[in-house]
Formats: sequence, C-alpha cells, structure tokens
Amino acid sequence: MSSERFVIKEETPKGVLIKKVLTLSVPIILSNLLYTVQNFISLLLVAPLGSLAIAGVGFATTLLWLVYATMATVYTGVNVLVAQAVGANKRAGIYTSLGVILSIFFALPLTLWGDELIRFFLSLFGTPKEVLETAVGYLKPIFLLMPFAFVTNSLNAVFNGLGKTKVVFYATIFTTAVNIFLALVLIYGNLGFPALGVKGAGWAVALAETLALGVYLPFLLKDERITPLSGEFFNLKELLKLLKVGLPTGIERLVMSFSYNTFVGLVALCGTKALAGFQIGLRIESVSFTIGMAFAFASTTFAGQNFGAKNPHGIKVGIKTTLAVALILMTSLGVLMALLSHPLANFFTDDPEVVSYTVKYLYIVAFSQPLMAIIFVLSGAIRGVGKTKIPLIVNIANFWLVRLIPSMVLLKLFKTPLVPWGAMIAENLTRSLSYLYIYKRVLKF
Repeated sequence: MSSERFVIKEETPKGVLIKKVLTLSVPIILSNLLYTVQNFISLLLVAPLGSLAIAGVGFATTLLWLVYATMATVYTGVNVLVAQAVGANKRAGIYTSLGVILSIFFALPLTLWGDELIRFFLSLFGTPKEVLETAVGYLKPIFLLMPFAFVTNSLNAVFNGLGKTKVVFYATIFTTAVNIFLALVLIYGNLGFPALGVKGAGWAVALAETLALGVYLPFLLKDERITPLSGEFFNLKELLKLLKVGLPTGIERLVMSFSYNTFVGLVALCGTKALAGFQIGLRIESVSFTIGMAFAFASTTFAGQNFGAKNPHGIKVGIKTTLAVALILMTSLGVLMALLSHPLANFFTDDPEVVSYTVKYLYIVAFSQPLMAIIFVLSGAIRGVGKTKIPLIVNIANFWLVRLIPSMVLLKLFKTPLVPWGAMIAENLTRSLSYLYIYKRVLKF
C-alpha cells in the first residue's frame, strides 16, 4: 500500500511543508467560500417571492445549521480515524462504510418525522404561522433526501482525512452549480417545469447534495485505502471507536450552537442598531472563520496521519507549520478588515450609528484573529490525535465562564455591546492560552 504524502519526515524542507499545508487548506477554503456564495445566492433567488419567503428560508437555514451540527459526530469520527489509518498504512474502508451506515441512521428520523420536528422547534420561538409553513415547505424535500446529504457529508470527511481535499472542492463546485441551476428552474418554472416557489429552492438544495455523491464515487472506488468494497463492511468494535472519537465533537457543536445564540441574545439587549451592526460584522467576519476552519481541518489531517504513523516529529513540525501559515494569513486578514472597516460597513448600511457599531466590532475581530488562528489549528490537531473530549471541555468552559456569564453580569450595569464584545476578546485569549498549554505541556508534541 502506498505511503501517504502528509506523513512528515525529518528531512522534509520547510518549503515543502508549507506547500503541503496549502495543498490541504486552500481547497477547503475555496469550498467553504463556495458554500457561503451558494447560501447567499439561494436567498437572493427567493427574494423576489417576497418578505415571507425570505423570512421562511432564513429560519429554515438557521435550523439546517443545527441539524448538521448533529452530523459532527459522524464527520469527526470518520475524519480522524481515516487520517490515522492512512498514516499507519492501513485500509480505512471500514470507516467509510461505518460513516455511511451512521449517516443514514442519523438522517432517518428527519426523513420520517421531519415535519413534526420542524413545527415543534419553530413553534418554541413563537414563529408566525405563515413563516413556519414557508420554512416547512422549504425543508420538506431537504429532509426527504437527507440520508443522501448526510452520506455526502460523511464522504467529505473521508477525503479530508485522506488529504485529498481537491476532491471535496470538485464536489463543492458541482453542488453549487447544480443548486443554482435547479433553483432557477424550479423556483420560477423554467424549461417546462412547474413554478414551485420556496419548495423549488428546497428541492434544488436536496437534489444538488444527493447528486454530489456521483462526484465522490469514482474517486472512492478506485482508491484501495478508502473503498468500502474491500475488507470488512461492518465491525462493532470499530463502530464504538468511531462514536467514542466523534460523539464529544457532536455534543460540543450542539452546545456551542446554543451558547452562541445566547451570546447573540446578549448583544440584542443593547438595542436594535447594536444588533444590526453585529450581524453585519458577522457576515464580514465569516471570511476569516472560513479560513480558520480550513486550517483546523488541515491540522486534523496532519496530526491524524502522523499519529497513525507513530511519528511525533511529523505532528510537531506539521502543526507548527500549519499554525505559522494560519497566523500570517489570518492576522493579515484582520489588519485588512480593520483598515477597510468603514467602507465595508457602508456597503451594507448608510445608518451612521449602525456603521459605528460595525466598525467597533470589526476592530475587535481584527485584534482576535491571531488568537483564533491558535484556537482553530490546535483544536484541530488535538482532535486529530483522537482527544476530542479536550476541545469539548475547553470550548464550552471558556465560552461560558469567560464570555457569557461575565457579560450577563456586566450588562446589568453597562448596557453597551462593548461588554459582550470585550468578553469575547478575553475568552479568545483564555481559550487560545488553554490550547497552547494543553498542546505543549499535556500532549507534549
């Protein structure tokens, strides 16, 4: 079986290391940016249908993020164990097949009882009936084909763990193009199809995710390391191992999703204009988040493959190089956001108060970029060696003890968004220091 090129040897030149980091991370960055563009265009295409359509699709999209957070269990388990198996020069097909099985298992409740779950969840937030029905219409086809979407997501994890992130990029290009094409056809009834409105947008998403399987399959079947057609298809011990690795991340994503919504609620206490400025800032910040996530995946692959190869030198050097590249790019992006904060804010709004809040938030985000680079890269590395409980504890503890609880207390005295935003800086600092300590002193890489 061929050795994997992301296992780092001691004589590997620094230039080659940097190239490996970029080879892993750049396709993921581009894939994530494409998903952002895809979501933006999807919302843009339903906008002519009216404010009800925009509100319904907006609510539905928020719910989908929560749904996909449940898939973090499968995604992380598959990603980490494939990387470790490939690093050890072992076949990883068992994790491909287990990922498919678990994906279907996780998705079936949504396929069978999705309508009831949507109505129950949205009713908890007092969603107006007409908005709820619009969201249900959009989500119904997505939930119907959700097993295929979850399997696609699991295969994404397989190729990230393998280090073939270009395949993920190809699939993302395909998904984006098909989604936009089908949305144009099905929303407005072009090419002889009936005009389905918001339901057409839902069908476009569902069919695009399903058809993306066709992009992954040829690459999957011809690579003996990950094909499920050779070796075991099911193994209870490996299934439990996958769940042990992935479940902490699944819990972490669900809790952090709830926690972040709580944080948004705290900003909302400071007034509508503060919240508006914050939301604009978040959309601008999403570019840096996309880059950070890419480096997190890259560090997981580096750590996982070198851990599987029993190569601590490769872990140390690979993560050090990944962190250096991430620090340079994310810090530079932070400086750029600060310098362009006014024109970026003015692009979204001409309200001077909202612009002022956006600019303040972007300066805080710019200051946080090096800290976020550390958090993304080191948390990804720790997951790569299978210690997924550590990010669960570090992320939730810091978020609540340093960001949320102090904000709740101080907002009773000072009703300004600078309170939660200041706590955000403090939390990024303590979280990054926590990861540095754990990575250097506890794991000793």
